This record gives sequence, structure tokens and C-alpha cells, in this order.
Amino acid sequence: MPKEVVFAGGAAASGKEASAKAIQTGRYDRKAIKARIDLEEWVDGELRTLYGLGEDDDDLSSSQELDLDLVLDEDADDRAIFIKNMLGSVKDQAAIDAFVTELLVRLKTVKANGK
Repeated sequence: MPKEVVFAGGAAASGKEASAKAIQTGRYDRKAIKARIDLEEWVDGELRTLYGLGEDDDDLSSSQELDLDLVLDEDADDRAIFIKNMLGSVKDQAAIDAFVTELLVRLKTVKANGK
């Protein structure tokens, strides 16, 4: 008797159908994970620039880090203010504005890949 698999949406599949769904889900998850990692690396590089740190400097201190999960937990309308508040010690307002604008665009892309 073929094994039946039930997916999160409640749809049941068996045999080749279940295997194909698992492969699609695996590819989808890897794509979302890679997009998130790429975003984290971009943020790290941008924060190093904003705080005047070089590639060889130690890691960012906890006060210089930006937790993307906390940013995503904020309402979309409040994210820019939230990010700017977290970057309070950076004095270059133009650089902060450019970073925030680009980060919000990239967050939308990552969030779209994660759905």
C-alpha cells in the first residue's frame, strides 16, 4: 500500500507526488535561507561602514548590531523609525537614510522569498 503524506495545507499526496513536493519544498527553503544569509552579510558590511570599522576589525559590539528579526516584528510603517533608533550613535544622517531605504527594499525581497 502506498504511503500517504499530508502537507501543511491539508493536501494529501502519495508516492511520486509526495517526493516531488518534498523536493520543491527543499529548494524553496534553501532559496529563502540563502536570501536571508545574503541580507545578513550585506547588513554586517553596511554597519561596519556606518560605524567606521574595517574588515579586519573585531566583530560589531552588541550595541552596533541590528537584529533583523526584531525589525521584521515591527509594523511595516514603523520599521524605518525603529532602525534609525537602533543606529542612534551613527552621526552621518544621510548615510543612515540611504542604509534604511535600501534595507527596507531588501527586507521586502527576503520576506517575499520566505513565503
